[in-house]
Amino acid sequence: MSDVASITETKLRELLLRTDAVFHNSHDGIVAMNSRSEIVFVNEAAVSMFGYADSFELVGQRVETLMNDRIAHDHSVYVGRHLNGHDVPIMNQLRRIRAKHKSGDEFPIDIHVFHMNADDERYYVGFIRDMAEVEAKEFELQRDAYFDTLTGLPNAASFRRVLNEIYDAKTMKPYLVATLGIDHMRTINSTFG
Repeated sequence: MSDVASITETKLRELLLRTDAVFHNSHDGIVAMNSRSEIVFVNEAAVSMFGYADSFELVGQRVETLMNDRIAHDHSVYVGRHLNGHDVPIMNQLRRIRAKHKSGDEFPIDIHVFHMNADDERYYVGFIRDMAEVEAKEFELQRDAYFDTLTGLPNAASFRRVLNEIYDAKTMKPYLVATLGIDHMRTINSTFG
């Protein structure tokens, strides 16, 4: 690493550490990397989120360590395009992606990445929120909305959704749908289970 790059990274670390109240006490993970995709700063929330013991395990590592294989593959292309002045779909947008825990397990995160320049070096800072609990709740809501809680079978709402997906208004093909009801089914269910 050149002296200029290490001085710049040192200044960046000092700048980030001076804002300790924001960065280290944030519930969101914060990861900063240089243009060579080396992690130069992580806060405690990011360290914990990704399952590491402390920031020393991550600082100096390539940021791809925290990414699933598909995203890690695309990452260097995006960084190269951005450094060459092209617009890339990851900058300044909130996105949900799959990240990689130290254990190798993938989990959903929301991430917002922006760049900043310091002493002729470009840095990228990502604000990261673990979305595993939110996705679990979303799955639970979907399950409750489209599946019967007693049997686990698709319900009427699920049936309507499937019909809407297969119906093609452009072709105007006629469909016949028949439903069958069983008299007193609720009474039978509540009596016999």
